Amino acid sequence: MMNELNSTQSVEATTVAVGGFDSDTLNKIVSKSLCLPLRRTRLLSETILHKTDGIVIHIIELIGRLTMEKILCHSLIKGWEWGSEVIESCPISDTVAELFSFKLKTLSKDALVAMQVFSIIGTQIDKRIIGFLQDYDGDHDVDMSAALKEASDLGLIETAGSPTVYKFAHDIISQATFDSIPKDNQSQLLQKLAAALIKNATAANEIDLDLNDRVLYATMNLKAGKKALTIPDFHSAVRYTESAISFLGDNGWTSHRSLMLSIYQTSVVALYSCSGSDRVLLNDRINVVLNHSSSLDEEFESRFVRVKLLSVTSIQTAIDECLKLLERLGEPIDSSHINPSSIGAEINRVRQLFLKEVRDITSLPQMTEGSKLKAMKILSRMSHYYHLQRSFKNAVVVIRMVEMSMTHGCCDESTFAFACLSAIVAYNLHDIDSGCVIARMALKLLKSQAKVNSMVPGVLGAIYGKERRQMQSSMKL
Repeated sequence: MMNELNSTQSVEATTVAVGGFDSDTLNKIVSKSLCLPLRRTRLLSETILHKTDGIVIHIIELIGRLTMEKILCHSLIKGWEWGSEVIESCPISDTVAELFSFKLKTLSKDALVAMQVFSIIGTQIDKRIIGFLQDYDGDHDVDMSAALKEASDLGLIETAGSPTVYKFAHDIISQATFDSIPKDNQSQLLQKLAAALIKNATAANEIDLDLNDRVLYATMNLKAGKKALTIPDFHSAVRYTESAISFLGDNGWTSHRSLMLSIYQTSVVALYSCSGSDRVLLNDRINVVLNHSSSLDEEFESRFVRVKLLSVTSIQTAIDECLKLLERLGEPIDSSHINPSSIGAEINRVRQLFLKEVRDITSLPQMTEGSKLKAMKILSRMSHYYHLQRSFKNAVVVIRMVEMSMTHGCCDESTFAFACLSAIVAYNLHDIDSGCVIARMALKLLKSQAKVNSMVPGVLGAIYGKERRQMQSSMKL
């Protein structure tokens, strides 16, 4: 909330510094409140201080939660009882996490760098992995252990049930740390970490590691690979996933199937997204995922990549694969009763329904059902393929997407569907005015979406394509 207020120009915010209790003052208050000697409450007070930074409102919030969850409880026989280790493992609240995020600015340069490295690896990091990353930047070594201790002293990170494992105190702190890495430096930092992690882990791999260590190193590489995909840095993602695979080999499927499946699924996405990657290897990875999957949920992304690969050599084969997936998702398309002469009536029906029922497009709920979301992804690809074939079935697919969005809620692909509907209405029904109204709605929905929408090129292409001059001239955007 504080970050949102500070970034909003229309709101004038004044920062008021509120100091927290120090250790001694807080201990006196806790001691008096619980009617216990100072020596009895010292450890409890220090734990509360570490979790709240001594801020009164956060202390009240934490103690209220501890009593509600019976972690801090009272009995007539034993009096007040608590477990400091249990309290230490309690997650901090969102408001405290936002407050702690501002402490990133107080860290030394080395400590901030260490935290940034930590944020790329994941929400947890083992001290053995820290050792692998010690020399990631060549001559500019950072004492990672000392730096992370500094962050731990400020409450930004904490041990995760084991003294050898650190974790972020809250996801908000993890995200704030990652966001503190300049965008231009993210890819370079990932590549350096990939080189160090793979080099040092490979050297360790040549020693006869036990299975637990191999799982640890494979997991760290997987986490870094997934983070690389979000930047995106596809080359680093490929390197991380290949390194993860090397640690477990084929034997990993027996003892750690879920981990292996996640590694191979990530490898499929990374290889497909990386220009110049080995397509033979990519097809092999897809086959491995399909052979070891037990449900459509597990194999869907790999099948979706296969559809896109098939479209390079045969659009019709890709469409046939899409139709099979829609059948499995419970969303079959039967266009046998629709022909080019009757499609106009279907478009007109959906146009009237859409303009009648959708007043504020941004008020439509979000689509949440997994099978519907998957179906919308498949339908958006089919729309593209039918468009390339100049088939009237493109309108059939768009109509299905619009109806699903109105019934089950919106997703990224819904914006694309509405944009396509605007073009179809304008040029199939020659209704430029309605086409412009629907196009404006699609653009409004696109603008309202917080995250980057992969449908942006498709949406803008549908509305502003080279055949759209008449509608463009009618739109005042």
